[in-house]
Amino acid sequence: ALLNQALLPEVELTLTTLIADAQRELRQQGIPEAQMQILPKAHLRYQGTDSALIVSFGTLDAMTAAFAEAHRQRYGFTAEKPLIVEAVSVEPIGSTNQVEEPCVTVTRTTPLTPIATVPMYGKDAWQATPIFQREQLVSGDRIPGPALIVEPTGTNVIELGWQAAVTERQHLLLKKDKGERRKDKGERIKAKG
Repeated sequence: ALLNQALLPEVELTLTTLIADAQRELRQQGIPEAQMQILPKAHLRYQGTDSALIVSFGTLDAMTAAFAEAHRQRYGFTAEKPLIVEAVSVEPIGSTNQVEEPCVTVTRTTPLTPIATVPMYGKDAWQATPIFQREQLVSGDRIPGPALIVEPTGTNVIELGWQAAVTERQHLLLKKDKGERRKDKGERIKAKG
């Protein structure tokens, strides 16, 4: 429908229903009312076009201005055309309590050994590359690249000149070797000179 002042009460009625549905779904997930936030949205487009942009629902002037800014950012221009409300939606947000990640002080009692070694190409040469299982790593483990660390959801590639370290919260932290940084800087300086 054409976006105008007369349409707003009908849109607000539709949004009221969507908001009630979203609140019910959040309650079913155990989110208390005080931790709910429902953001009403309007999907707007210029009349005669087919690409809608989503803006926050508000006053006619606020939505028109938000659409113009979004259109200018996306396409680089605005037009003097009427706006169409293609759809409305809500974005329900349920805040939860902060989860504290525990520190794990497991130490390695056996040497860290790869499950296999494969060839991997990097830095203009083939490198013998050890493979490690992520769940076998403990805090304090350090793995220099090249290496592969496999886990159920993916594979971490540690390039030559990088190092992986397991933190006390079991995060995998990748850092470039300090000697590698100096070498890179030296190469850049030589290239400029």
